Amino acid sequence: MRFAAFRSGDQDGLAIARPNGKFYGLLNGEERYPGNLDILVERGRGALDSAAAVLANAQLIDLSQVALLPPLSVPGKIICVGLNNVLFD
Repeated sequence: MRFAAFRSGDQDGLAIARPNGKFYGLLNGEERYPGNLDILVERGRGALDSAAAVLANAQLIDLSQVALLPPLSVPGKIICVGLNNVLFD
């Protein structure tokens, strides 16, 4: 699942990518809006699956026309991995 948190105007929203690579989603306050990703992650895999099903059948979201937000507003931990691929002759 590929989620995108976004802001359109003064409302936050959540979208999911379909296999075609396009994002579909809802704004906070719209009927069937599943909540923000922080809440869904906290509730577990079932909540994420349910949200994905709802968002996949929502309106097309043009990510170039909205402001992208961090997916999690208050992450507990951020882990990064760096890889240097240097070739020597």
